[in-house]
Amino acid sequence: MKRISLVETQQVWSETSGCQKRMHTMKTICPNYYLQLVQKSEERKMMRGKDKDKDKDKGIDSTIEKDLKRTFPWDEQQRNEKTVEMLRRILMAYSVRNPSVGYCQSMNIIGAMLLSFMDEQQAFWMLCSVLEDVCCAMDLFYHQVDLAGVLLDERVLSELIRIKLPRIARHFHALQFHLSTVAIDWFLCLFVTTLPYQVFFNLFSFPPPFFSHPFGKSLKKNKKNVNVQTTLRVWDILFAEGTSMIFRTALALLALREKEILKTERFEDVIMVLRDPCANELANADLFIAVCLNPFFDDLDSLIAQLRTFHKLHNQSDLVHTQFCPKLFVCVINMFRVKIEKQRFIKLLYLHYFY
Repeated sequence: MKRISLVETQQVWSETSGCQKRMHTMKTICPNYYLQLVQKSEERKMMRGKDKDKDKDKGIDSTIEKDLKRTFPWDEQQRNEKTVEMLRRILMAYSVRNPSVGYCQSMNIIGAMLLSFMDEQQAFWMLCSVLEDVCCAMDLFYHQVDLAGVLLDERVLSELIRIKLPRIARHFHALQFHLSTVAIDWFLCLFVTTLPYQVFFNLFSFPPPFFSHPFGKSLKKNKKNVNVQTTLRVWDILFAEGTSMIFRTALALLALREKEILKTERFEDVIMVLRDPCANELANADLFIAVCLNPFFDDLDSLIAQLRTFHKLHNQSDLVHTQFCPKLFVCVINMFRVKIEKQRFIKLLYLHYFY
């Protein structure tokens, strides 16, 4: 199964995700909907400091500004002011559109990924489809303040690992490995920061659509960009087939690295194994997608529906009252980037969580 061409990506993603229908429906009601959201976000920015009730909005704006600088960390020269400004407007506009989500770290990564294939308004509507259709479990958004959707699907994934990959499940239990240390990143970023992704950030130097630029035309000639296939093909199937592809991808990541995982003796070693972007199993897009689509996972749709219903019903209070604050999330994500000792990690969690 080969992926669609880079030129067709915008059209295919827009149609298979439901983005095109959503955009046209809203345009019949409010033709300038996106521009109005951008204007409201600008007005909100102007009001900062004048209204004490706007503290939450102030926090959203400042967090977006910080994350814009962290969206392109691989190469300072790759930052393009025009692209960064488009991403800023998209994130600000969405925070106005959906106050229950506002802004959550990782939305910048998804937005930047989308901007590499489509224009600003199209990327905004695709972001709406991703956050409200794909990253949503039983009306609980992945990116809402308490991360209730992520916590629900993390429990679902834990059960699926126990059913489909029992040896890994037993090993995780023996090491007291908490799946959230990797699953949160997987779910919130939709594997962009996990699967090979070097090429995405090479594209941000140029105003979209990138394929009109000579760089885009020479993409296939650049050997270091071959790895882009893995993540793009996961997203192709995700938009076409639905959220079960998120769980297929997570299970494939674990299945392909099972030997390395079972050799680990510390929980931080498991993280390093799962965060290795140079793993041959991940760079080989054909192999990875073949594992994702293995008939062994064909019953996932029914299992996911059953497990979501069960865990939402029996753990509703835990999902609602979970004190998973943004500072703790930042600490966990930072741990992914750097290998640190267990005691230091626990100390960092304590400091970030209680201070």
